[in-house]
Amino acid sequence: MLQSFLQVSQDTARRDIFDAVRGIFFFGTPHQGLNIDDLREIVTIQAEKDNYELRQLLEQLNNDSEFLINQKEACMSMWDRFTGKICSFYETEKTETVVSVGYLGSCQFMI
Repeated sequence: MLQSFLQVSQDTARRDIFDAVRGIFFFGTPHQGLNIDDLREIVTIQAEKDNYELRQLLEQLNNDSEFLINQKEACMSMWDRFTGKICSFYETEKTETVVSVGYLGSCQFMI
């Protein structure tokens, strides 16, 4: 969603979409990245079976990833022109991450 909003903010032909937005809500969005250490093993196992894009997506969400740094810089100029309201909802206590507990046939179980 944010990537799409960035694109319309930079495209003069679609600028009317950007100007029409009155509010944005972020729910648990890891703007500064996510510690992916616990998830990397699970995604690597799954990516070997399915596709490489899954692991690539996770790496983009890693703390201090180049993708997030570039997106943050692009957002800084966009927010200067945004006239709507921004609400961000986030956790105030640490949440444990997902852990693989095993496989049954071709299904992976996670808690």
